[in-house]
Amino acid sequence: MCFLLFRVKLGYGFFRIAIHNIFAKKLIEFAIMNIEEEIFEILKLLIPAFAGAFFAFLFLRFADWGKKKKNIRDKNIRALNRIQLICNENHNFLNDSIYNIDEIIKVIEEARKRKQSPFSENHLDKITNDKILLLDLVNNAFVNDYFSYAIMVEKHNNDVDSINHFHESMKMARLTGQISVENYIENMSRFGENIKLFKKFCSDSMDMTQDIIAKCRVQLKDETSLWKKLFKKPIYNYDKTFNKKYAAELVLLKKELDQITNASKERIKKVVSEK
Repeated sequence: MCFLLFRVKLGYGFFRIAIHNIFAKKLIEFAIMNIEEEIFEILKLLIPAFAGAFFAFLFLRFADWGKKKKNIRDKNIRALNRIQLICNENHNFLNDSIYNIDEIIKVIEEARKRKQSPFSENHLDKITNDKILLLDLVNNAFVNDYFSYAIMVEKHNNDVDSINHFHESMKMARLTGQISVENYIENMSRFGENIKLFKKFCSDSMDMTQDIIAKCRVQLKDETSLWKKLFKKPIYNYDKTFNKKYAAELVLLKKELDQITNASKERIKKVVSEK
């Protein structure tokens, strides 16, 4: 009897423990479920906010990238246009220098024949140089070309200063009687030979100027659309098709220059022939 009562109490104890465990388990599951629902609600609020912030960040970064790239290309385009303008002016000044050299040589030769002191009011003009534009250029190959051109311009301008200074010094020396007619004619004859040589360098400088203009034009034609400004990779060197484009552009440029020269000559003839 006692043993049976003990077994009943023991079974009742196990039953209570089981019931307690089941209740605790359900309570834990309910708590976890509530926590998961709260987390889910929080995530539903956080994910759109995070996604919005993330895409806003990406948009700002893309806009900043596009702005920087457009700024680089805009500076490159302005530099190419500025170089083209400078070179067109330089080409005109070089052409004038060749004309003035011919006039000075003509005066010297005529004076030599007449055994008179040659005096000419013609002088040579310096040409424009702007090396700061190198900082805005993108194409490294063209940077090298324009840097070589800038060095040529510096040397040309130094030679022009020397030629003009010597020419003016000789004239002043003769006018003030510091040198004789014979010495003056001899010095001017040597001067004529020197500027004949300089005329060849002027012609070579004109060819270099035409090369730079043609290369500018080829690059500017490749910078015509907003799509290219934003998404096309900058060309840091001449590509395989550049030489062909450059050769065609150079031929077209020379035709244009010849037309301008001929039109200028015709206009001068018309003005001179008018009474």
